[in-house]
Amino acid sequence: MGSLFYKTLLKFLDSYRAAYSQLPRQVWYLSMILLINRSGAMVLMFLPLYLTKSLAFTDMQIGFLIGGCYGMGSILGGLLGGKLTSSWGPIKTQVASLSLTVPGYLLLAQADRFVTVALCLFGLSVVNEMIRPASVTATTLYCPSHLHKRAMGHNRLAVNLGTSIGGVWGGVLAGINYQLLFYANASTVFAALIATLICFKLREPETQKEKAETGNGESPWSDRSFLWFLFFTFLTAVVFFQLLSTFPKYLDEQRGVTEFYLGALMAINTLLIVILEMYLVQVVSKFSVLRVVAWGSLMSCVGFGLLPFCPDYWYICATVVVWTFGEMLAMPLSAAYVAARSSERSRGRYMGLYVTCYAAALVIGPLLGMAAYELDPDLVWYIALALGWIAFSGYWWLSVQDKTKSNIGDTDQHPD
Repeated sequence: MGSLFYKTLLKFLDSYRAAYSQLPRQVWYLSMILLINRSGAMVLMFLPLYLTKSLAFTDMQIGFLIGGCYGMGSILGGLLGGKLTSSWGPIKTQVASLSLTVPGYLLLAQADRFVTVALCLFGLSVVNEMIRPASVTATTLYCPSHLHKRAMGHNRLAVNLGTSIGGVWGGVLAGINYQLLFYANASTVFAALIATLICFKLREPETQKEKAETGNGESPWSDRSFLWFLFFTFLTAVVFFQLLSTFPKYLDEQRGVTEFYLGALMAINTLLIVILEMYLVQVVSKFSVLRVVAWGSLMSCVGFGLLPFCPDYWYICATVVVWTFGEMLAMPLSAAYVAARSSERSRGRYMGLYVTCYAAALVIGPLLGMAAYELDPDLVWYIALALGWIAFSGYWWLSVQDKTKSNIGDTDQHPD
């Protein structure tokens, strides 16, 4: 029995190592920069508490600032970042984003009136979100198509690790003084800027240089299959972003879960992603991208949709495992699909629209979730089940209708 376990463990470790192999140096650089940047991403996490305790804003004002100002700025930032990535190149866009984000946090720290906070928060969200399409586009341009899925998983690993670090560090600083959050966040963004300049020296991927001479390429708005893909992605993201609104509220009010145990639930999510995501992405790489995304989206929504059926804490832990596996299947492969769907010349705009889809869900999801919660706390999760089946059916339909492009990158596997 012990020998079988040992062999199984060795096989898993070999596969885990292979999942990281062949990734180009530049992809590791980009993930490192993401890790540095996200390790200080603490202002948004604690912003509602800061606005309540330090500035004494009302719930309505806070909702407008976070959902309206930051949310709408995120949508604009995603679109602008995609456009600039196509015209300037992803590295220059990333440098511009990081350069403008540093003073953005410092200005927000000084704002103490509703109007000035609203203006600073909107401006910060625009420049902060510009980096997303730039970073994802650069990742896909620096590695061959058969490595896109693993590269996306690698990026997500860095983001999740950094967010976990930022949350812990932010909690310590918030206990001392909320103002420290802004300076710490600005410091890590500045460190990410310096790392970008050192690693890339404003040099773009070769394909981007070629693109600048040949024009901007085709528009994602004319790609009907891609627009359907974004719609189904939006439905899944609306459910996923209940994490920021109805999920903690439901667990607190309906299940009596304390802040400590809520943190433990989120730790399950991060731990599974760190340990398994890269390995899981490698395992499913031989299957149709859209069909894997379909199953991942369904699992994400079902994980949330199972909440009303049992109040036990260990049952709730099991639901977190379900939607975490769905997240690991859907999100990195969705980004790989967008990369495969676009040409190198149009990738920045495709990625910009893809990022904007998530930004729109971040605005609309919590609003819809809270409205359903007020009618019936369990209604949110029943709707999640319905949206999961709609998204699953939609992705599957796309995989049949658009089989040629939905499977790009699935058959060109290279041995590790």
